[in-house]
Amino acid sequence: MQVISHTFETSRHEIIDRLLGYLREDTALPQSLFIYGSSGTGKTKIIASLLRQTIPNAIIVNCIECCSSKVLFETILNGIFNHKLSAANQYSPYVRCTNARDFFDALQHCDTSQSYVIMIDAAEKLGDMDKNILPIFLRLQELSDLNICCVLVSTLHIQMMTPTDGLEGTISIYWPQYSKKEILTIMMDKFEDHQAFVKKKLVSTNPSNVSDLEAIVDSMHITFFENYLHLFLNVTLQSCRNVRELLLTSRDCFQKYCEPVLNGSVDINDVQKLYRNIAEVLKSAMKKTYQSIEDSNETTSELDTSRMQQLELPFYAKYLLIAAFLASHNDAKLDKRLYMKNHGKQRKRVQDIKAKAVVNEKLSTQLGPKSFNLDRLFAIFYAIIDEKINMNCNLMSQIPSLVRLKLLTYVAGENNVMDGNARLQCNAGLDLIIKIGKSVGFNVSQHLCDFM
Repeated sequence: MQVISHTFETSRHEIIDRLLGYLREDTALPQSLFIYGSSGTGKTKIIASLLRQTIPNAIIVNCIECCSSKVLFETILNGIFNHKLSAANQYSPYVRCTNARDFFDALQHCDTSQSYVIMIDAAEKLGDMDKNILPIFLRLQELSDLNICCVLVSTLHIQMMTPTDGLEGTISIYWPQYSKKEILTIMMDKFEDHQAFVKKKLVSTNPSNVSDLEAIVDSMHITFFENYLHLFLNVTLQSCRNVRELLLTSRDCFQKYCEPVLNGSVDINDVQKLYRNIAEVLKSAMKKTYQSIEDSNETTSELDTSRMQQLELPFYAKYLLIAAFLASHNDAKLDKRLYMKNHGKQRKRVQDIKAKAVVNEKLSTQLGPKSFNLDRLFAIFYAIIDEKINMNCNLMSQIPSLVRLKLLTYVAGENNVMDGNARLQCNAGLDLIIKIGKSVGFNVSQHLCDFM
């Protein structure tokens, strides 16, 4: 795949100028643009605003809101054909589209003299849909014979989402993070919001002199807030540049920063004393919001037991987790004997008798989890659950949820979950699984080869 890549070290104004050059209504649009960068850097807001101002036929969709390709196709088509409330508060005809063929049939009714731009936010979610969805949008102009451009916005690089051939002509643009100066400028505009937050906290604590304290907050100058932001960013930018997260954290810390001024213990202009008062608060706030790399890689078996025991999972997710634990700690050759009632008689051999004399250090539950594929996981799941349930998207969606909770980990084939080629392993400990088993009335020990 030939990807035209542009990485800009200068301000994002140059990126916007470059996009304006690509996305002009009176010119031939590029086939597709792929814009990637970290979250919280203004990609979606800036590009959406740019498109609304420059392209009359701009359709903006978010993949997080589109749970399937059908919903995605219909959302785009109804944006193109202007499905909205009329003056009589009635909707224009709604377009129905179930697959790619219907999608292209509907596009044949578009005005060929017009230019269209489709912006797809959270484009990394396209990889979770059918395999042909992402290539369709990257080559939509070629496939539809329209002057149409797809602008895909993602936090992942395109090469992490697509095959390596057949997608020539895609223009890939890196969207850089905000600089400290840019973040400071954005946060300076939130001074009044921070003041309102402090006054709200004062009202909730209900001091007797709340009106006097509110007057002090109102009298705080913008320079006071700017000094605070410099202190705040000097600490927090080492671990985070996500503006949304910084704004949320800065409000709580600003309230703590104002406390010594409000109680009269520190002068409003004494920056050094104010910093000494807030330094530990800032470090503590960032530790709570962002875990270190070592913490993020910590397995659930090493997590605090009391915290994990408070975990409440959906009913089927509990059985899936139990099935994953059994698949990770039992030999696949023993599945028939462990989970089937009519598994036949087993002939006792010398090797089997010797194998039972296993010391505790060699128990499979002590040796750590082994990987398993999805076919084996669901085979065990259906064997241990009493209900008859069909395979559906709700059941499949439990697996990514368990992965996000770090109860399961992908060993291989993370992008091939729908094909069944993914391999996982269970990170949960035996104590947690026994507790979950008791909550659903399932005896885990009876289905472990260590306790046969």
